[in-house]
Amino acid sequence: MQELAFETLGQGPALILVHGTSSTPNGTWGPAMKELARSYTLLLPHLPGSGDSPLPASPLDAEVIASQIADVATRAGHERFAIAGASLGGPIAIKVAARYPDRVTHLVSVNGFSRARAGLRLRQQIFETALPLGPDVTGKVLLTFGLTEQAAESLPDKILNDMARQIGSSLAPGTKEQIALTCTIDVDADLASITAPTLLMVGTQDNFVDPVHSAHLAERIPGAKILRFEGGHGVIMEQTERVLRAITELTTALS
Repeated sequence: MQELAFETLGQGPALILVHGTSSTPNGTWGPAMKELARSYTLLLPHLPGSGDSPLPASPLDAEVIASQIADVATRAGHERFAIAGASLGGPIAIKVAARYPDRVTHLVSVNGFSRARAGLRLRQQIFETALPLGPDVTGKVLLTFGLTEQAAESLPDKILNDMARQIGSSLAPGTKEQIALTCTIDVDADLASITAPTLLMVGTQDNFVDPVHSAHLAERIPGAKILRFEGGHGVIMEQTERVLRAITELTTALS
């Protein structure tokens, strides 16, 4: 089994943060990492095809990635850990919690899903189709899906264009493979077996992963709590303090 590259940050009980499609830990979790590192040892794996984590010869597989993430915790010296995943990181975190119930203390999903419904698959296909068109176009596609109308309207066109170019220029080498995983991953059968205390956070204006995905998780994961925040797919950036507070409250027992 190939090993994932990972970083560590902070001090305290272990908390794994799983990033989204074509991203990195910092790209997905951004300012939340610095604050969480005050209370936790953050384990920050790069999914296959992101950062220095190699792509396998075969298509990406959620079972294998779950094993690789658990291995990250082992290599870092942590037998037990909480895990939080955003977007594609959500179903991956769910898979880890289902496979390693004795190791996962708490589970958090932010704008996650168990399987991609038709609308999400279509948006991923548009994302992939835009890749050969260059960073400006790809970045604008991602901003269209990622920003709420209110957030976009508050920014001057120059800043929006600069953001699009920056996003489109920083895509992971394994973007196409991660898009394929986003479209095919299915952890529905794992939901009923989750035993870790579970928190689901959702941006009510998410244009990328429709909130119905999180509502489905709330119905199927025993005892799951769902929090709905005003915001879009980037709710971690938009509502950083509320996201931090919710994670800290859930995982208080860790410390």
